[in-house]
Amino acid sequence: MSYETLTLCLGIIDPTVVDVPEGPPESSYRRGNFNVQVWGEVAVLSCLCGRSEPIPVTLKDLKKASPLHGLEACKICVDEINACKSRTEHVQAWVNRNRYAIDNGSHIFFPENLSRLVLEGHISRPRRSIYQMFYGKDLQKKDKIICTCDEPNCLNPYHMMCSKSTATKITPQMLEDIKKWIHQNINTKVIQQELKDKYHRKLSTRTIQMIRKEQLAFVSTMS
Repeated sequence: MSYETLTLCLGIIDPTVVDVPEGPPESSYRRGNFNVQVWGEVAVLSCLCGRSEPIPVTLKDLKKASPLHGLEACKICVDEINACKSRTEHVQAWVNRNRYAIDNGSHIFFPENLSRLVLEGHISRPRRSIYQMFYGKDLQKKDKIICTCDEPNCLNPYHMMCSKSTATKITPQMLEDIKKWIHQNINTKVIQQELKDKYHRKLSTRTIQMIRKEQLAFVSTMS
């Protein structure tokens, strides 16, 4: 029952039973790992993990909340984090808990000392592990996870792409920039440096020249 969370996780003793209101909410805000929507004197708590039912509660009861485990989240999330025994399990729990709070609009950073994780018995880099956790995909050894934003330490799964080859180093954003610089008649060496400064990635002059050749050929066919 959803009210179990109010008592076991939020410390609300004997909460008043209320129904989920109908119609659009008057307001909403974030509280811990809950999205809170308010109708008059009633609020509905929806955990951002998306694994539990919404919990209706009176605002009077919600004011009494005092999380017993230091985490304002549903029982599934609280039980999961309490069962964690390793750093990898804590990262997995964080991904599960914030699955519907993660969006494409911001970077995500983990502690600097998080350099390796052990996933399914294999040591892997955080980006690779988080990609697997978030998308639930089994990666092969040849699969490479590439950052598609301009922040090399970002671990937002929406800012990642899977490449089947180590040769695929060019993200869509990088390609657009390369085409723009070629159109501006910027030489290959300068483009190479611009990519290094902006994306912290080095492309060979041969790769850039191939893109230049393809781009010039495309322009000539359009003229």
